[in-house]
Order: sequence, then structure tokens, then C-alpha cells
Amino acid sequence: MTEKPAGNPNTVPKNENASARKKEEDRKKGLNEKLEVTAQADNKNLPATGDEDQKKPGEMFRDFMERHKRDFEMVVPRHLSPERVMRVAISACRRNPKLMTCWLPSVVGGCLEASALGLEINTPLHHAYLVPFKNNKTRRTEAELIIGYEGYIELMYKHPKVLSVFHNVVYMNDTFSYRYGMNEDLQHIELESGDRGEIRGFYAYAKMTGEAYRFVYVSKSEADRVRDEYSKSYQADPKESTWATDYIAMGCKTALRKLQKFVPKSAEAARAVEADFKVIDPFDPEYASGAEDGDNENEKPETTPETSAGKERK
Repeated sequence: MTEKPAGNPNTVPKNENASARKKEEDRKKGLNEKLEVTAQADNKNLPATGDEDQKKPGEMFRDFMERHKRDFEMVVPRHLSPERVMRVAISACRRNPKLMTCWLPSVVGGCLEASALGLEINTPLHHAYLVPFKNNKTRRTEAELIIGYEGYIELMYKHPKVLSVFHNVVYMNDTFSYRYGMNEDLQHIELESGDRGEIRGFYAYAKMTGEAYRFVYVSKSEADRVRDEYSKSYQADPKESTWATDYIAMGCKTALRKLQKFVPKSAEAARAVEADFKVIDPFDPEYASGAEDGDNENEKPETTPETSAGKERK
């Protein structure tokens, strides 16, 4: 009788682990193709408003969630539920009916990502937005997730070292100066009366524990470059983009987004930068992998050493 090798009896052989991982990876890769096929057969896109013969948005989301319940259980963080994501998606579509013409996974994916970050979609809090746009590459209308300036501030406050955050717009006729280096300094005096002129730029400022502080300045040309390079909705239709309807807010958001590189930030804040200006497909293998990595209770938030920030003057 051959003696069994010593070791943990519950240990699974490496080749079986590798085989299981490959099988699961292949299954995830096939999801997108299946979604594309069933989207046409099941009319999975939400109907345009006013079409009473079609199902209501709530019914469409509910059917979609039920059809892919097992897939959602793999990507939804533990503190959320598919039902919660569905309610968020329905509320977002009620506030912006144009979302009901979008490819459904992009709407649900954007709501899923925002919910995982703890941000509200399309509400007066201005945490985050789902913006419909025509994607010429995929030839369908999709929903782009845009993190608002209030969303970035909300996430910055999640780190215990951040005490206060401030942002503002600078006009040409304001008194304004700034200096980086060993003796950082920012001075801004708004013009009290008269024409303040054209927009010059934006800045964001953070105070931290230990009297540390940091600020960044973003010129108008730099903000425009970020808009042109990253915003899919602006590239598709500049007139309907959030950059056209609320340029100042988006400019301040650009400064806050840049500021996050230099101040302590939570894991959620780091994840928000990656999700910003994106079309989120919840069934994409890379997104599923990222959701699993981000749902680690033992993961420590990324921080920036406090010594990188200047000291506030008395």
C-alpha cells in the first residue's frame, strides 16, 4: 500500500487551481459576447421615453438584474446588493430620462461603481453623474461616469489626515499669484466690483493634520486639455457635455483631481480617479478583477508622506 505524501489534506493541487482560474477567466471573457447577442434578442436597452408599449425602467432593470444575478454577485462589493444598484440606476434614469436610451450595462456599471465609492448619482449633492453620449466606435449610446467636484471632496474627507478642502476659479482681473518650491505660497484676491474678465484658471487647497497644507493650480489651457483628452461625452457632443453646461465646476474638479496626487488619500479616492470619465462595463473581466482586488478588508489606503506637504504659516 502506497503511503500518501505528508501535507495539508485540504490543500488543492496547483494544477487544479490553475485549471479552475482559467475556466473562470474564460467564462468572464465570454460574457461580453453573450451580452451583445442577447441585447438584440431581448431588447435589453431601455426604451425611449413615451413608448408605453415597452416595459417601464424599473421592470427593465429588474429583468436585467435577474438575468445576470450570478454574474453581479461576483462583482458587487460585499457592502452592496444587486437590488441596491438597481434602485440607484432607476433613480438616475428618472432624473435624466436620456439615460433610458443608453446601453444598459453601462448605466448599471456606472451606478455600481458610484455606489461602491459611496457617491450618489445625478443628485443635487453633485457627487457623480452619468452622461449619455453616442460612442462612434461601438455604434451605440453609452453612459459615461463623471465624478463631480463634490464627489472628490467627499472622498478626500474619508482620510483622517485631511481637515479641510477648498477650491476656486481665478479670473484675469483678480489679484492672483502662486509659487511652488521650498516656500510655497498662494495669494488670491477676487475683484469686488466690475468685470472680472475671462477665466484664467482654477486652484484647490487642502489643510491636513500637523499644520501641513498643499495646493495646486490648473490653468484654463490645462483644464481644456484634460477635457479634450479624457471626456468621451465632450468628444462625442461638446454642446451636450457637462463641460459645456457647467464649465467652472468641471475646472475646479480638475484641480481637485490633481490635488489628490499630493495629499493623503483613501482607497476610494484612488479608485475614483481610475473610474472618472469611463464607461463602466460590469461584466468586463478587468473590472471584475478590480472589484475583487478593491474589496479587500485588509487593504491599506494609499497615502502620501506628510513631509511632502508644506507647513502652514502662523
